[in-house]
Amino acid sequence: MKKAFYLAFAAAAMCACSGNGSYTVSGQFQDFESRMIWLISDGQPVDSAASTDGNFSFKGNCTTPQLAYIADSRDRRQAGKLCRFILEPGKMQMKKLDMEGQDQYTVTGTLSNDLMAGFMEKSAAFEAEYMNSMDKPEVLESLERKFAEMQSDAMNGNMDNMFGLYMLSQMQYEMLPSEVMAALKYFEDGVKASGLYGTLYSTAEKQLKREVGQPYMDFSLPTPDGGMLSAKDVISNPDNRYVLIDFWASWCGPCMGEVPHLKDTYAQYKSKGFEILGVSLDRAREPWLNAIGRNEMDWLHISDLKYWNCEAAGIYAVNSIPSNFLIDCKSGLIIATQLRGEALKRKIAELLD
Repeated sequence: MKKAFYLAFAAAAMCACSGNGSYTVSGQFQDFESRMIWLISDGQPVDSAASTDGNFSFKGNCTTPQLAYIADSRDRRQAGKLCRFILEPGKMQMKKLDMEGQDQYTVTGTLSNDLMAGFMEKSAAFEAEYMNSMDKPEVLESLERKFAEMQSDAMNGNMDNMFGLYMLSQMQYEMLPSEVMAALKYFEDGVKASGLYGTLYSTAEKQLKREVGQPYMDFSLPTPDGGMLSAKDVISNPDNRYVLIDFWASWCGPCMGEVPHLKDTYAQYKSKGFEILGVSLDRAREPWLNAIGRNEMDWLHISDLKYWNCEAAGIYAVNSIPSNFLIDCKSGLIIATQLRGEALKRKIAELLD
């Protein structure tokens, strides 16, 4: 449930904007400590404004709607102040969302943004109620169902505008890629022209290739000692019967939480033909190697140190970690995915005991 609430506020993929539809977006970040404010699209700043008090105003032209950010950094991942919104023709105003203890902003003034702002406010109410009901399992279960229904209704009722597509981008993490592909068909042509639509389509298309029953996809990345190692090298090794391709990073708390389960399973089944190929999404060599050594992760490791731009992550359409894929070396097929916690050991025991 926490993941679902997080995704309701998380940033989604962005696209380019072109044409002659004019827009303005203005507002003020509270408790502003930077000097510049940036308008970011497709990972790149497209406009900036000097500011000493958090005030800003951007003007431009855009006929294809896009998901964009207003931030106090050129790189939104490094931003202390951040607002996600839909950039589209019209006059838009940013304001602080009334959420106790949280620095959240929203934009209003156009159809898609008004819908998004309303959804954010409802989500905040759900989250507050959820956190206040942690000792009431039956209440939590009911809230989870209601929130999922609210998400689905928001998407299905807005397939003629960008807010509906935005909702799909948030829901995709809980959907099968075939379900995402089916939903995409129902959006109107104006929405289909957006870059976000193309991103969702291509991601689902890639994810279909990594489902259970599909052949594994090969890749090759550097090892800690500077050599190169491919998935094929590991899977074709006659000593290996099953290989777990495990995407992780030293900065990922949930990934490190999986390490004890990986270590336990590896120690018990390595001699029977179980191997792990760890693919790190780290950005620097030192934290990557330190995590391996400190946690005694004695299996195979590779990384190009390109963070979310990791080549292998792109091939397997990995958009969250930890994420893993179990390969049957004899057939070369993916036979299980997302084996977390004790589920990994149960599956390997089923195969090798």
